[in-house]
Amino acid sequence: MPQVFPPDLNSSSSASSEENDFDPYPIGQTFALKQQISGPACPDLDCISTVEPKSKSEFVSRFEWCLDHPLSTGTTNRRRKREVTFTKNILTGRHCGAQVLLTEDGLVAKIFDPLHYGFYECADDIKIDVAAAADRDYTVEANAYSAMIKSGIQGDTMPTYYGSWTFEVGTVVEGQEYTREVRMILVENIVGTCMVDIDTYCLTDEQKENILHKILEAEIDLRIAGLHHFDFEPRNIMVIPSSQFELAEGSLYHSTPFEGPELRICIIDFAMATILKKSVPEKRRNPLFRWAGYQPWSENDWCSDDEEEVANWMWSLWGNGAKAEKYVPVTRDMRDARSRPLERLQ
Repeated sequence: MPQVFPPDLNSSSSASSEENDFDPYPIGQTFALKQQISGPACPDLDCISTVEPKSKSEFVSRFEWCLDHPLSTGTTNRRRKREVTFTKNILTGRHCGAQVLLTEDGLVAKIFDPLHYGFYECADDIKIDVAAAADRDYTVEANAYSAMIKSGIQGDTMPTYYGSWTFEVGTVVEGQEYTREVRMILVENIVGTCMVDIDTYCLTDEQKENILHKILEAEIDLRIAGLHHFDFEPRNIMVIPSSQFELAEGSLYHSTPFEGPELRICIIDFAMATILKKSVPEKRRNPLFRWAGYQPWSENDWCSDDEEEVANWMWSLWGNGAKAEKYVPVTRDMRDARSRPLERLQ
């Protein structure tokens, strides 16, 4: 059985000298997976433990907490199996929450292992229920992807989903091995540049406008599909040039044009997403209902900080419903200081 050896199993403090070398899921190791049908999403953000210690001297390690609070959501389909071998760390480390790795078959594995969630809040040394936190992230993200399978936006506005899985890991403590179940999702590997890493000063105005145009449409397209992303920020937005351009490994920004209509925007990390109970009304299916009056990320030079200038640009894009009548046409409310659309009665 694959083994995981976290260096601070019995400590609530972080070991600074080992942080950069921490490798919870070793490269080259193979894990046997079983399909996991996620339970209902657990969106409650309050994961602070309400269990008081018997005395001030009582100490419960993060590992002991994980053993005492096993994951319990969903149903395991033991007939559907697969293996994954990890080939590259994408986002891993102590206290960073979900571990993200590249697999041998080119997918991204997102592992919700409570053993690698932060156990304490900085303020007042408040203990966090890491099992609940991992369970929340897993159920919210797995449900978000599952709900969007038939929406038509996977493989475009959001990564293609390759299912929810569970696997066992063995952890050795003082010579004794303990076995835990851990949840994982597999998704498409998005080869592009994160918006937060793009230097806007290296882009032309046309390139910035094209990127921002597609990003704002991506947000409303998610809503129309039935999903609200509560962390719609540059760190969760990937910009992918067309296939005719190659992305230099490790580059922080592209030197290739971004103004082409084939540019893809893909939103990632749905651990803070909600499946909408009601669909967006037909009469409000236009980005102007969401974005008119805003200057998105103007502080990072993605657009002007002049409200009227940005409003005119947005109305030129979507006032008539955009190309191929993608959205409903709307009428500008000339009395509204934020240039929002008039509400239609029908």
